[in-house]
Amino acid sequence: MGRQVLWRSPSFKSQEASAAPPNMTVELNDVSDGGLRDDQYPFNYLHGTFDCKKNAGKCAWAELQRADGTWVNATITTAAGGKKLTFSAPPGESGAPVASRYGWGAVPMLNVYDKQTGLPLLPWSETIAPPAPEVFLV
Repeated sequence: MGRQVLWRSPSFKSQEASAAPPNMTVELNDVSDGGLRDDQYPFNYLHGTFDCKKNAGKCAWAELQRADGTWVNATITTAAGGKKLTFSAPPGESGAPVASRYGWGAVPMLNVYDKQTGLPLLPWSETIAPPAPEVFLV
């Protein structure tokens, strides 16, 4: 019998928004028993030679979308023993976010990796699923 090889990168599964404080809890697929780490310096910084300020709009970090459609940078923290992530809006924001995205752009700044496999969390851009419509039987 062969040995089990973990080969899949963690990826988006689902999310749940909260209004107070504004944040998004993100559940992921294919996270190893080791969990996630959120302290990796993005490789796309190229050891400081790539300047996101000079390339405005190109660097893609973690973000939350407000109800008005605008996006704000989010802070990432691991949750549930490294199996989930929490995206937190900057201070002063209010209301539940309607979408999240991570590394979704021209230059993805990936800083979340699986501790056991070393594989990166894959980029995504996802809206909150609308509630299921009510069905009335007549």
